[in-house]
Amino acid sequence: MVLDTKQITDITEADIQALKENKVSERTVMEYKRDLPGSRDSDKKEFLYDVSSFANARGGHLIFGIEEEGGIPKDIPSLSVPDTDAEKRRWQSLILDGVEPRMPGVELHFVPCRDSKHILVIRIPKSWSLPHMVTIQGVNKFYTRNSAGKHPVDVGELRALFAQSGEISERLKRFRAERLSQIIAGETPVQLEPEPKMVLHVLPFESFALGPRIDLKAAQVLPNGLLTPLGEGGYSTRVNIDGLLLYTNGFEKTSSAYLQLYRKGIIETVNARVLSAHSRSGVPALRGVKLIPSIAFERYLLTQIPAYLKALHMLGIQPPFAVMLTLLGVKDCWMALNAGIGGGSKMDRNDLIIPEILIEKIDCRPMDIKPLLDAVWNAGGHFESPNFDASGNWAGSQ
Repeated sequence: MVLDTKQITDITEADIQALKENKVSERTVMEYKRDLPGSRDSDKKEFLYDVSSFANARGGHLIFGIEEEGGIPKDIPSLSVPDTDAEKRRWQSLILDGVEPRMPGVELHFVPCRDSKHILVIRIPKSWSLPHMVTIQGVNKFYTRNSAGKHPVDVGELRALFAQSGEISERLKRFRAERLSQIIAGETPVQLEPEPKMVLHVLPFESFALGPRIDLKAAQVLPNGLLTPLGEGGYSTRVNIDGLLLYTNGFEKTSSAYLQLYRKGIIETVNARVLSAHSRSGVPALRGVKLIPSIAFERYLLTQIPAYLKALHMLGIQPPFAVMLTLLGVKDCWMALNAGIGGGSKMDRNDLIIPEILIEKIDCRPMDIKPLLDAVWNAGGHFESPNFDASGNWAGSQ
């Protein structure tokens, strides 16, 4: 379906008309509504039952402004909405406050139509924080969907939803553990330089269900800067059994970094040079001290994680994403400050397995990534990264 292949803000009136012309019927992943919900509590509950049912099933689109008959679009009267921004905020707030746990990645867009009217398209991704319960006005109800539409969840379905959520979480952790053991053993797609290593995994939740298979040719021609090995610029590319490999050309057949894009949309990138900043200072007290160049370390993560998410989105991979950072071989390293060590303590273990963060939108901000950075600074004896201002903006410098 054309709606699935477009970013929601790119959907046009022609796309909506095509639903009618092609007689695209309602089904598990689609539902049409002629009018927006009213202001009564019962209307709000019904709206949340609809939205949460998509999240608890396969995801899909809820479209307002289309009249259906027998599940087939009959007419497109559209909606008269004087202030679409205010209306969008109203429904976003209701979704945020009326469902637990919060549903990540829900998008709303008013599609402009003729005569200053609009169609409201709500895109609800399949959720991996299952199950979602409607809680507005003291209600505690679960809904899901099948080809006949939404229906209350029975005991068996509820048990299956809880099990599905836990299974995905375990698969994420197991994948990380298996890959780290292979990296530590040197079983990597290219031979890396023998230095401390910085490992980043970007794991789309949907890749651990039935999962997509990305187009490797499309991945190879993504805009420059979206898929690059962590902390590096120039690189070579080749296809391998796992997917698409991007790697640097180093000395004596070794590489300083690589990025493996797996066929199911997983990104693994390893850098064996960023963390290897033994002090070259002329200050005798700092000679030979192992320093992690904190500004460069943070800059790479803050610039490249958003680029990776954008690349995956362009390849058809949807949020949420688990982002996992691991530092290998960093025992006795210090976090470098402007004047050298500057307090804190050296790291007391060889491998730092940083708790993962969940990113629910493609457009992530520095504050979304900050928990990863803070955890590394904690390992170096600091309460948090010192490189953010009071507004949450990254204020690092050379």
